Amino acid sequence: PDVRAGERTVQWLTQVAGRAGRGKQPGEVIIQTYAPQHYSVVTASRHDYHAFYEAEIAERASFNYPPFSHFIRIVITAPVEQHTIDTAQTLGSLFCALTEGTAIEVLGPTPAALAKVKNKYRWQLVLKGSTLELLRKLVREALKRLEAQAKPKAEITIDVNPLSML
Repeated sequence: PDVRAGERTVQWLTQVAGRAGRGKQPGEVIIQTYAPQHYSVVTASRHDYHAFYEAEIAERASFNYPPFSHFIRIVITAPVEQHTIDTAQTLGSLFCALTEGTAIEVLGPTPAALAKVKNKYRWQLVLKGSTLELLRKLVREALKRLEAQAKPKAEITIDVNPLSML
């Protein structure tokens, strides 16, 4: 569940293939995949980084993903699941109210891909927009309103343009 999944696929396949055949005998790489025609697999197998870039940048443009937009990921964690859910839903409502009539997208709240880590439950929201300063202002305002309503019983972590959504 990551914008950069294709990029990572090319990096990993290239790295693994580069380790094959380093000795005296030539190596062979076999890739098992459900998506053998995906441009990440095809371009990695051909070492065609230019073709990968062209396909990847077109896909990112079509979904308005970075570098055509910015993300802010908000992760809510707490040892009590209901505290996590309540804080995430309150923040989600605040973000929806604050973004009404704007081009900013609010994705979530939803359980994080890794929903429980070290006995803490995790939910997330993702804000997507073209202006980073507007996104930051929105987050500051939502957190200020959340604090004014009640002290949250969950920890809130903010990641601007995250490298991973996990």
